[in-house]
Amino acid sequence: MRFKCSERALAEALLPGETMLKRVGEFRLANLKKGLDWIDDGATVLYSEQAAKKALAALKVLPPAPASDRPATGQRSASKNVKDILLAITTPPLKVRARIVKVFATNPRFLHAAGDKGAACITVRVRDNVNFLPGMEMDVTAGAGGVWDYVGPLPRARGRW
Repeated sequence: MRFKCSERALAEALLPGETMLKRVGEFRLANLKKGLDWIDDGATVLYSEQAAKKALAALKVLPPAPASDRPATGQRSASKNVKDILLAITTPPLKVRARIVKVFATNPRFLHAAGDKGAACITVRVRDNVNFLPGMEMDVTAGAGGVWDYVGPLPRARGRW
């Protein structure tokens, strides 16, 4: 059995923040079996794919199974959403080069950037955007939920790496 889904990635895919991480941990301790559904490698807790599906279903990402064989309306989009989440949290992140377009003064955790080859504007999550300026290039990885994550050290001064 392969354990490749981390607890933190599963919680971030559902809702960013420590509250969801705590809820996922409580669900794991109450409903999943160590060694069969999850393992602790010392640094992180890793889930099997079946256990990740159970957690997503229990935390209201999956709709309940329909009583008839015919799928209910909207169920295809929900199951597609779960597949996207599982794919995002089990595959290694792919780095993409992006150029900063806009830095938000009122929200220091996010900024807008344009992806490689003239891609559309993306929202990037950073620890602190105070030293970022439009035009700077950075590496980002695709996160769950459509928000990208910055990879690397923060700029040492305003506009300087």
